[in-house]
Amino acid sequence: MNELRFSPHSSLFSMWPHPDPEMESIWFMQDACGGIWRADLSFSMTSKGPERLYECPAGPARALATCPVGTLMAVTGDDGHVSVFNYRTRDLLARNRHPAGGNSLIWLTQEVCKQTCMILGGFADGCIRLLELHAGTKKGSYGMSLMFVQKPHTAAITVIKQSPSGRMLVTASDDGTVWFFSLLMEEEKFVVAPLGFSRYGEPGETVTCLEFVPGSEKKFTLFTGRGRVVEMRTPGVKDLTDHSTYGIKGVRGRSWIFKTVKSEILQEEARIAREEEKQKQRTALQEDIDERKKVGVEVEEEVEKDKLEKRLAAEDRDIPEIPLVVPEPPFTLLMDGWDAGWVHSAAFREARPSAVRVPGASDVGVSVRRFSPDGQYLLLGLCDGRIRVHAVQPDNPWYLDDYWVLSMHDNTYGRITDIQFTYDQRNVITCGADGNVFLFDFNPPEGMARPRSSRIALVGPLAEQRKAAVKTELAELRRDFKQWIVQNQALPKEVALSHEDLLLDERIRAEQQRRAEENLETARKEMEWEADKYRLGRKKLFDRFKSTVDYDRVVVRGFKNCREVWTFRVKTLSESFLEARDQSDSAVSQLEVVSVSRTGSSAVPSRSRIAVPADPDANRFEQMSVSARRQTRKSVGIRAYRALLRLEEKKTRRRRRRTQWANMMARRPDQNRDDPTDLAAIQTALDSLGDFKLKTAADFKVVDSRQNTARLKRHQLISVKEEIRKHKTEFNSRVLELRRRKKEVLREICASLTRAGELQKKLPPSQHVKLPEQPSLADDESPEAIYQISEEALAEYRKAAMEVGAHRARPVVQRSDTDQTLTKVAEMRTAFARDQELRKMSELIEEFDECVYEVWKEMVRIEYELKNADLRLITRFRELVLVREFEKQEALLNRVLQEKMQEDTEAQMALAEVTQRFEARTREQEELEQGIVALAKEVTNNIPGDKYAKFLLRVYKRKIKRKSDTKKDDDSDDSDSSSSLSDSDDDSDSDDEDEDEEDAIQETWDLSVCPPGCDQQLYDWVAQTRLKR
Repeated sequence: MNELRFSPHSSLFSMWPHPDPEMESIWFMQDACGGIWRADLSFSMTSKGPERLYECPAGPARALATCPVGTLMAVTGDDGHVSVFNYRTRDLLARNRHPAGGNSLIWLTQEVCKQTCMILGGFADGCIRLLELHAGTKKGSYGMSLMFVQKPHTAAITVIKQSPSGRMLVTASDDGTVWFFSLLMEEEKFVVAPLGFSRYGEPGETVTCLEFVPGSEKKFTLFTGRGRVVEMRTPGVKDLTDHSTYGIKGVRGRSWIFKTVKSEILQEEARIAREEEKQKQRTALQEDIDERKKVGVEVEEEVEKDKLEKRLAAEDRDIPEIPLVVPEPPFTLLMDGWDAGWVHSAAFREARPSAVRVPGASDVGVSVRRFSPDGQYLLLGLCDGRIRVHAVQPDNPWYLDDYWVLSMHDNTYGRITDIQFTYDQRNVITCGADGNVFLFDFNPPEGMARPRSSRIALVGPLAEQRKAAVKTELAELRRDFKQWIVQNQALPKEVALSHEDLLLDERIRAEQQRRAEENLETARKEMEWEADKYRLGRKKLFDRFKSTVDYDRVVVRGFKNCREVWTFRVKTLSESFLEARDQSDSAVSQLEVVSVSRTGSSAVPSRSRIAVPADPDANRFEQMSVSARRQTRKSVGIRAYRALLRLEEKKTRRRRRRTQWANMMARRPDQNRDDPTDLAAIQTALDSLGDFKLKTAADFKVVDSRQNTARLKRHQLISVKEEIRKHKTEFNSRVLELRRRKKEVLREICASLTRAGELQKKLPPSQHVKLPEQPSLADDESPEAIYQISEEALAEYRKAAMEVGAHRARPVVQRSDTDQTLTKVAEMRTAFARDQELRKMSELIEEFDECVYEVWKEMVRIEYELKNADLRLITRFRELVLVREFEKQEALLNRVLQEKMQEDTEAQMALAEVTQRFEARTREQEELEQGIVALAKEVTNNIPGDKYAKFLLRVYKRKIKRKSDTKKDDDSDDSDSSSSLSDSDDDSDSDDEDEDEEDAIQETWDLSVCPPGCDQQLYDWVAQTRLKR
């Protein structure tokens, strides 16, 4: 025989083989403790042990809790397991087993325990356990640890509930007691501290529900399974004075038990229906008698009427009354058993409750109710596993005609035990006694949209009129139809119509149904279109006026003084501005950044309070409290205490000297390091000092980084705008912080006023003082509240009535002198405590007014600087305009300059060409002149010094006309020839003026002919030389 050992906590009750024939040795087992196992029954050497394939809750799931910030949920049930799932990925993250089943869970918020991984649960063994979800050793794994366990009850804990602030925990058990715990942080550690307990009833009376009174931190109401409603309050400081026991007295209030009204309502409905039936029979009898009289039949009218009345009296029966309890408003109970399917409500001051029938849930109990976080929908969990979603009407929260139902849990034993919304309100999670947990996407049907109050006000009266008219018409048609039926029954069978003939044709009914559905669909589409239109209009308005604003105007006022501060309206930076800023930053690398505030304003220290840390070198005895020093002196004696003081003073001085020396050595600069102050002064001298008369020099040129260009001015303009925005944003943050501080002060003042009012109620009227009014925020101090719906407004819609307390006259009791003295002492203490609360409230107000005054002075300075910045912004803009104009003129002048420079370059090139030609001609002329001089010298040397020498020189110097081959040469020399013809020899004329007669005789000689006596060859050579010249 072989065997396999499974987990000791498993309970196998069924098994089945693997569907694959080749794996016949593999079997699957179902575990009653929540799981499915896989086992290899081959019992070979290589077979593996049993493997758990899946884990799930075993038995009924009693409670669940959702994480307030993530997609996690925790589930517990009768099997004692607390499982944490990720409902988005459907993964089991951690599971922890406890010796008793869980009945209630709370996932603590970050405001309570500084974390979001703490789960508090109430179990069937009377213990409360604190569990912490943490990361596992492997990546992506999680674990759960037990951080705290305490057993305040002797029976199962049925309900645990947090106060609205989350600082008080209330637990109720079947042992008839209610325990109070304080949830607080001590030395960065979350602690659940017990305060005490109080009895609400006898053991065995189960608390099914615990609800805090809306708007109250102290009062709460218990609903028991026996139909009793108990009013209680959380304990105060005075209730915890008895340290000998945890029992607390005086916290239990009124308790009422009501009888059921369902029997009375049913009896009244049966009586009305019976009276209608009687009236019908009387009418039919009278019509029958009238018909018989018309045909001449004798009728004993009184006898037949008496017979009918006796028969009706014999058929009458009474409806028995069945007693059951109900709550009071705003306490409303949805009962089980005989009163299932009814909503009961009553008040403590009323003896008879009222009841409303739940449509579609006849004789089906409601186990869980849950309002959506926005208060628009009500979810009901029924005992048959169905879930109902009701649209909450603003004027009637318990109007249950508009609903939608879904059946998911088992209809026989799937009683729904808990319903929770996820943190984003997009999903609903339910758990039931069938052990199943379902996750739903919360998308209410289109026809369940919450009606608007304005639309109800406009359409309501008209709709009521139309409904009344339709109802009147239907009543008339119904009456006529009944008369026709009576007349038809009076006719003989051969003439009377049969029952089938009187039935309405199904085709007519189908056509009417189709038209009604079409009308409903059209109305729904019209409403959707109208809703989308208003939604789109609101979105456009928001995008136009609100989305472009980062900070709107928010005013913060003082309480007593008339000072007020406000935020500056700051718009969102546009894309064009961001693009211009990026371009300016990328184009200009080193530019002068213009600051809005002056140089000294940035060095002004903040006026806000600065927390000064404790001095580690201070005297330890000085840091001790007075009571601690007194205790130390008593324990060691006066002399030893004084010696300790002197020794501690020496140690303190030594520590301070050591600290000062270390700080001085730490501030000692390096020997090779330059002084930053000297480097800055040198750089300033290089940038600013110099001979400014050099700017008038012809070769002076402005550095590029200091030129006033449009790009520089644009960068300066953008910098000024950014500085203005920076100053406004910083100041706005300070004003919003001040508003947050005012809200805290208002809460503290409200608490002080509440405590002072409670204390004053305990005093006689002669010692009453006028309490100040409760201050509040004005409309302009929270403008964003206009676009939001507060929880108080939603609570007003949910409340059906306000609780009115009854004041009873106290009997006058004769007291002794001692009692009167004790009463006076108590009154003095109460008056002192009340005055302390009022004094604390006055200090808070004065402190806040002082902060407002400081911020107001800062706002005046900021406004002054912002005005200067606006003027500087205008100056920068004007400079930008002027620089742009200058750049335009400079561009025009540069274009003209370029043209003139081009012309000058061309002229220089032409001049160079002409100069080159001139120089060539000059060199040619010089060469010709040198040739002429050489020829003249040669002629002078060859002519003998006789009387014909002057004649031959005249022949040589004579100007003659040279014949050239080109016309150009002829034209150029024409003037010379003509001049030579007119005056053949100007030189000879000038020379002949100073000659004697001999010369005059030679002048008569013809120069073209050799005179007699002259050498002919010499004359010809001179003529050839003249031609050569």
